[in-house]
Amino acid sequence: PMSKRKLRVEKRPVKPEGAGTLSMYSDLTRKADQFADGAYNLLVIAGPPGVAKSTVFRQALDRRVGPGGFCFIEANASPFGAYCKLWDNRNRLVVFDDADQINEQPAGKRLLKQIGQSQQWKRLSWESKAMTGKKAPAPAEFSTQSKVCIITNQWEYREGDIHTEAVEDRGQCYVFSPSGLEVHEYTASWFWDQEIFDFVARHLPYLRRPTCRLYFK
Repeated sequence: PMSKRKLRVEKRPVKPEGAGTLSMYSDLTRKADQFADGAYNLLVIAGPPGVAKSTVFRQALDRRVGPGGFCFIEANASPFGAYCKLWDNRNRLVVFDDADQINEQPAGKRLLKQIGQSQQWKRLSWESKAMTGKKAPAPAEFSTQSKVCIITNQWEYREGDIHTEAVEDRGQCYVFSPSGLEVHEYTASWFWDQEIFDFVARHLPYLRRPTCRLYFK
């Protein structure tokens, strides 16, 4: 007998209690502009990969703050490296870009809880031998007024992790979930190859979840 075929269902970010949903790039851009203007102490943006979440925020910060006024902590940063970078960029706006890796580590969760505190001045600490001596890359403890945005592909919401709940409770959370047509229309604003663009347009109804990277591929 033929075995039953199972449909592969892509895991999407689960919408947490109290979180908002963003479905348009204009909505995401507005949130990015508000963050750049200092409206959020802690902002969490979750959404599928390849839909230009980081690009929208970087462009908003470039427009409204300018180079040197903000810091991007990339996905490959360790919690220790992120702590040192927060020291180097204290009091600036900070974006944790693709924060999945940091959020998966206990030290990273502690760091996100510290930098996401609701007080104006956040107290960060890192107790280790690496922070002693003249060659220490950062002090073992310091204060900063940095406001933070966490951009992630998958956020372990309240049901899964008490530490993530503590981070989530400190800020505003949104799930960015654009339709395939919305991604296609956004891509039209910057993609230059008309033949490829038209090819994707003809096949758009058959694509499960198109991304901006698809056009390059």
